Amino acid sequence: MSEPEVVVSYQLHLRDGCPYCDAALDLVKEHSVEYYATIHKRGALSLINEQTLHNHHTAPVITKTILVEGEEEEILFIGGYTELKAHLEEETNNG
Repeated sequence: MSEPEVVVSYQLHLRDGCPYCDAALDLVKEHSVEYYATIHKRGALSLINEQTLHNHHTAPVITKTILVEGEEEEILFIGGYTELKAHLEEETNNG
């Protein structure tokens, strides 16, 4: 029996003109991970909703989705740029 397919991706909610948001985008590109980025304007309700959902009051707002074939997806809150950097470094070291 084959192993179920596992798909991992990162969701980045970025604010236009935010240097930490730009750095987070560069970071996922450097680590060659699958990602989806949404760029919000300053004060956009869509970004405020993401911040409220995760109780995170700055930008970016970053989550990781793990989808195992045949199971419900799991969404993990990562945090902002600093937390993403630490998370990706840990993943690389444990990889």
